[in-house]
Amino acid sequence: MTASHFCEAAYCGTPDLPRWFCASCDSFFCTACWLLQTPHLPKKVGLDGLPHEKTDVNVVNSLKGILDPPSSLDTLKKLHEDDAGSKWFGVERSENQNPVTHLHTPVFRNYGRYATLMAESRPSNGCTRYPQLVSFIGQTNAGKSTLIKMLISHGLLKSGDSTSDFPSPVVGASRHDNLPTSGDVHLYADPSTIHSQFPMLYADCEGLDGGEQAPLANQALKNTAPHPSEEVKKLVIGGAKKVLEWAKDDVTSGREYAVKHLYPRLLFTFSDVIIFVLRNPKAFESVALKLLLDWAASSLEKSLNQPILPHAIVVLNATDLQVHEDEWDVEKATKNLMEKIKHAVDIDPDFRKYKEWWRLKGKRIRTMEELIKCYYSSISVVRIPAKGRYMLINDQLGKLHDRIIHDCDAAFSARQRVRMLPHADELNEYLEAGFNHFSKRLDVPFNFVEIAVRNHPVPQNFGDHVSNLAADMQQKHEYHDATIIFEELSPFVASCLLLDAVRGRRPGHLMDFFNKYYSNMCKGALDRFCDMFWPCSFRDSRGRACRNMRAGHLSKGHQDGNGRIIGSRTSGQYESNFSREVYQKKWLESIKRNLETCDAKLQQKRQSIGASQLKILEAEDAFQLHLEDHVQVFFQDRRGAMDYMSLATCYCCLMKVPEHPLPCGHVLCTDCVKSYGKRLEHSSVSMDSCPLHPEESKAYGYWVVRFKPDFAGVRVLSLDGGGVRGIIELEVLRAIERAIGGRIPVQRFFDLIVGTSTGGIIALGIGAKHWSIRTSTEKFSSLCDQAFTPRELSSVKVVNKAVTLRHGSKYKTRPLHRSLNTAFGEQFLFGGEQETDTAYMTKVAVATTSGTGQNPIILSNYGRKDEPRLNYQIEFSLGSRLGLKVWEAAAATSAAPSFFKPFVHPNADRKYLDGALYFNNPIKIANNERKLLWPEVADCHPDLMLSIGTGQNQEETEAGVARGAKSQNELEKRKTAKKYGKTDAAEKKQTSRPRRVFRAAGNAKNFFSVLVNRMESTLDSELAWRDFVADIFGANNSDVNCQRYIRLNPDLKSDVPSIDAKKDLKSLQDRTIDELSSSANKRLIRSIAHRLIASSFYFEKMTPKEIHASESFVCSGLLLCRFETGTTEVRELGRYLKGRQERDFQPHFLIRDGGDKSESRVIITPEKLNTMIDRGVFDLGQQDIKISSRQTPTTISLSFAEYEQDQQELYCISGFPRTLVIEDSARGKTHRL
Repeated sequence: MTASHFCEAAYCGTPDLPRWFCASCDSFFCTACWLLQTPHLPKKVGLDGLPHEKTDVNVVNSLKGILDPPSSLDTLKKLHEDDAGSKWFGVERSENQNPVTHLHTPVFRNYGRYATLMAESRPSNGCTRYPQLVSFIGQTNAGKSTLIKMLISHGLLKSGDSTSDFPSPVVGASRHDNLPTSGDVHLYADPSTIHSQFPMLYADCEGLDGGEQAPLANQALKNTAPHPSEEVKKLVIGGAKKVLEWAKDDVTSGREYAVKHLYPRLLFTFSDVIIFVLRNPKAFESVALKLLLDWAASSLEKSLNQPILPHAIVVLNATDLQVHEDEWDVEKATKNLMEKIKHAVDIDPDFRKYKEWWRLKGKRIRTMEELIKCYYSSISVVRIPAKGRYMLINDQLGKLHDRIIHDCDAAFSARQRVRMLPHADELNEYLEAGFNHFSKRLDVPFNFVEIAVRNHPVPQNFGDHVSNLAADMQQKHEYHDATIIFEELSPFVASCLLLDAVRGRRPGHLMDFFNKYYSNMCKGALDRFCDMFWPCSFRDSRGRACRNMRAGHLSKGHQDGNGRIIGSRTSGQYESNFSREVYQKKWLESIKRNLETCDAKLQQKRQSIGASQLKILEAEDAFQLHLEDHVQVFFQDRRGAMDYMSLATCYCCLMKVPEHPLPCGHVLCTDCVKSYGKRLEHSSVSMDSCPLHPEESKAYGYWVVRFKPDFAGVRVLSLDGGGVRGIIELEVLRAIERAIGGRIPVQRFFDLIVGTSTGGIIALGIGAKHWSIRTSTEKFSSLCDQAFTPRELSSVKVVNKAVTLRHGSKYKTRPLHRSLNTAFGEQFLFGGEQETDTAYMTKVAVATTSGTGQNPIILSNYGRKDEPRLNYQIEFSLGSRLGLKVWEAAAATSAAPSFFKPFVHPNADRKYLDGALYFNNPIKIANNERKLLWPEVADCHPDLMLSIGTGQNQEETEAGVARGAKSQNELEKRKTAKKYGKTDAAEKKQTSRPRRVFRAAGNAKNFFSVLVNRMESTLDSELAWRDFVADIFGANNSDVNCQRYIRLNPDLKSDVPSIDAKKDLKSLQDRTIDELSSSANKRLIRSIAHRLIASSFYFEKMTPKEIHASESFVCSGLLLCRFETGTTEVRELGRYLKGRQERDFQPHFLIRDGGDKSESRVIITPEKLNTMIDRGVFDLGQQDIKISSRQTPTTISLSFAEYEQDQQELYCISGFPRTLVIEDSARGKTHRL
C-alpha cells in the first residue's frame, strides 16, 4: 500500500493526495471528504461496535506490510538472506565429529553483531555511549519479531524517515505458525536512539518452545551464500566460535537445550529490560506468567554481583478491541492485571513452589507481584490491539517505546549508583566474557565484579592507589576483618603522605594540609575498597558465605560462591563487620596519629643537620625513613614483596602511576627511582636492588634507569600506517641512518617513537626490540609474505565475497599472528622479564582502536596517568597485571577490518582493531605524548618532530587539498574540546536524556565505514600533517621553529599500491630509493641528520649568577653528550664530526644571546674529537655563558660547515633556545595539550 491513491469519495475534485485511510471502508479520503461519508457521521459505529478509525496514511503504510507479511517461501528466503547480517549469537553444529559420542560438536557462534552495530552507529562527535539491551522473549510465533519491526517502523515514522533499508526482523506469516521464524538471537537498533549517547538495542530471541525444529531462517539460509549487500556490515567486526564444553550428549547438544538454558543466562544477565510477548492475553496466567518466572529462575543464580535485575514488560499482543478503555493505559493495565492475578501465588502449584522456595530463603511472598519482583526490578503491562485499528496500534507502540525508555533510565541510574555502569566498549567486554564463561560452564556463576575490577582505569589519585594495595592484600591473605587491613596500612599510608608533602614542599602546617587535601583521598580509598573488594560477611546456618560485594549486592541479596541465593532480597541486605561509615573516622585519626609520629621522627633525625642543609636533604631523609621504617617492614610482614606486583601503582610511595620496570618485576615511579638509585652521568640512575626488598633483589644484578636530562629537548618519530608500504618508511630511516654515518642505529636519536598499523610494527621493532634497520627490513619482508595469506577459494571471483563474509576477513589471521610471534618473541611491552636495562631506552606507543570502533587507544611501553582531555585512551597494563606482549601489540595495531579479524586480548575479553581507523598518521598522538611524558618542556618546541609516510602520489594529494578535503584528525577536533568520552555520566543523566538528537541510522552516514575507507587513504595522512602544523603555527609558516617539524613522504608519482599488495614490495623499495636520491630529498635528509646530531648534545647548567652593577648574568655549565661515555655512539659521533673538518673550518658550538645579539664559539678541537673517537669521552670543560638580561633567550647551535652560519636554519643543541635565568620558575606550570 502506498500513499499514491487519490481520494476515493464520489465526485471528489481535489487534486491533493489523501491523508486518511478508513480500514472499515477500505478506502482513502481527503480531509474534506472524510466527514461527508455516511459511516463517518457522528454516533455511527462499525461492525465491531466502534467508530470508524481515522487513520493517517503514513501510519497505514508503516504497519500494513508488517501485519500482512508475505507468505511465499521464496520471498521469505530472500528476506532471511538480507537479514543474515543481524544475527548476534547462536548455536550450530561444527563439521568435526566427536570420536566418542559420534556427534557433531555443537559450537557457540558470536557473529560480532553488537560490535558492528556500535561501530556503524558511532556519532561523529565521539561522545561516550551507554548502550542498553532490551531482550524480546516469548513462545514461538508470539509476535516478537513483528513487535520489534513495528517499534523500528514507529521510530522511523516519528523521526520523519521513510527509509526501507533500516535493518528489522523478518516477520513470519500465519501459514507457518508451526515453525519458529527467527533462529538464534538477532540484534537490531532502535532508530530514534542508535546514534545518540544512549542507544537501545533490541535482541530478538528464538521462541522458547520451538523444540528441535530448525527455524525458517535457518532453513532458508541453508547452503545459501551470504548476500553481497551484507558484506560491508559483516566485515566490520569479525565474530568467533567457541566449543560448548558442557554439551556432552544428545540432549545438551540440541537446539532446544541452548534456547532454554544458554540463551536465558546471557540475556537475563546482561539485559536492562526483558519484554515478554504473549499472543493470547487470556493465557497470561496459565502460560505467560509461568514462562516468565521459569525463564528468570533458570538464570537468577547464574551470576554474582549482578548490578541490577532487568525490568520486565509484558506485551499482550492482539488484544480484543472491546476491552475497557483503561486497558490501553500502561499504569492502569499493569495495576488491573496484577490485581487480577494477585492470589495466583497461593492457588497455582507452580507459583506455590516458587513462593515456598523464597520462604526458605527468609522472604515472605503475599502476592503475585511480589513474587515477580524477586526476579525483575519492575513489571509493566502494555496492550497492543489486533490489526485493523492502525492509529490505536501506533499509539500503543508509542507507549511501549516510552515505557522501554523509562525502564532503561531506571536501569541506568541503578548501575550508576553502584559504580558499575559500562560504556559501549566495557559492555562488549562483559558480553565477550559472558560468552566465554557460559560456553565452558553453565553451572558456574558469572562474576561481574571480576570484570569490573579488571577493567578499572588507571588510578587517578592517591585514594585509588591505596585501594589497589588494600585489594591486593585482601586477595593474597583473605582477611576476615577489613579493619586489620586498614590498621596495617595506616603507618605505611601516613609515611607516604609525609614523603609526598616533603617532596612537593607543601606549604603550611602538615595537619592542615592533610585535612584539606589528603583526607578526602583517604576516604575515597575506603569507599572504593568497600564497594568493589570487600564481600558481604553474611553466613547462613549451614556456614555458606555470601560472595557478593556491596556494589553487586542490591539486585539479589546474599549469594554463595556457586551463585545460590542464601538469603532473601529483603532480609538479605549487605552485611559487614566492617562499616566504612563507622570506621572512617578511626581510619583518618589513625593516619593522622601515624603522620605525626613520622613527622616527629623525621624532625628528630634532622636536628643534627645545619639550617643551610635542612631543605636540601629533607626529601632524602624522609625517603630513607620511609624505606627503613615502613616500606621494607610492610612487605616483609606479608610474605615478602614478590607477592605484591602492580603495573598501575607505585608500591613504594602509593602516589603515582609507575613508569620504570625493574628486573625483579616491580615497577616504580620516577621520584622513587631517583631517590633510591645512585645518579650516574646524563641523568641516568643505577639500581643495585629494589627498595621494596633490597636484600633479595640484589641477585638480579645492576640495572640502569635512563632519564632525559633536565630541560633537554625531545626528539619524536611518527610512522604512518600503510600495510606493505611500510617498506617505504624503512628505506627513509635507512637513508637518514646513512646520512648520520651509518654506524649508529637511527632509533638511538629518538626519545619517543609512535606508530600506527604497519608503522606501529616498525616502531615496536626498532624501539621496543632495538632491531637494526637491516633486521627490521628482513623481518618486515618476511612478515608481509606470511601475513597476507589468502583464504581458500578467495581468488575465485564467483565465491570470493562469500568466503570473505563467512570468515569475517579477507586473509587468514593465524598466519599473521604466528609470524608476529616468531618475529617479536614473548617479551612484554611493559613490565615482565626483560633481557637488558636498555629495553625502555626509547619510549614507544602504537595506535589501535577499541573492538567496537568507539575509541582510539594507544598501547605503550611506559606508564602514565590517564589524561581525560585527550581523544584517545592509554593502555599499558591489564589493571595491575601485565598487559600485552610486544607481538600482541603489533597484532592489535594492525588488525585492519575486512583484511584481518580483530585481535583478542589473551587474558581479557577485549578486542582491538587497526589504529589507522582514527590515526593513520599518528602525529597528534606523538605530540600529545611528548608533552605528557616530559612536562618541563611541554610548552617548548621539540628538537625534532619527524613524520614519515608510506608513500603518496603528490599530484593526487595536491588535487585533494585543492578540493578542500578534511582529515580524520580535523574531524575529531571537537571531541578533545568536549573532554572526549569522559563527561560524567551522572551529569548527563540529570538532563532530559536526549535520545533523538541524531537522525535515524537509515539516513545517517556510516561513520565507521568512512573510517575504514580512510584507512587506505594516503591523502588523509597528508591532510592530518597539514592540520597539525596549522594548529601549531597558524598561517605563520615563516616561523623559524617550523624547521623542527618535518614531514617526509616520498612521491611515488603514480597510484599508491593497496596495503595488501605484497607483490609490489620490491618495486616499492626500489622506487623509494630512487625518489630519495633526488637532490631535494638528499638536502632534506642531510638537514634531518644534522638536527639529530645537534640534539645529541645538551647544556647542563649551574645556578646563574647576576653580575654586580649590571642587569646581566653569567650561567656556568657543561656542554655534554646525551650518549653515555665510552659507548660506540660517542665514538661514531666523533668520527662524523671529524669528517666535517676542513682546512679553515672546525666543527663548533655557536652561543648567541637573544638580547644584545652577541656570539661566542666553543671549538671542538681535533684533540677533543680524537678523545671522542679513541675513548668515547666528550669533554669541553666548563662554559661560562653571558646573558644580557633575566628574560633573554640563549641559543646554542652546532655548526657543521662555515656557510651554515649565515643561513636562517640553525641546528640547535637539545632544548635550545632556553631562558636560562628564569626557566626553573616556569617548571610545573599547566601546559596546553
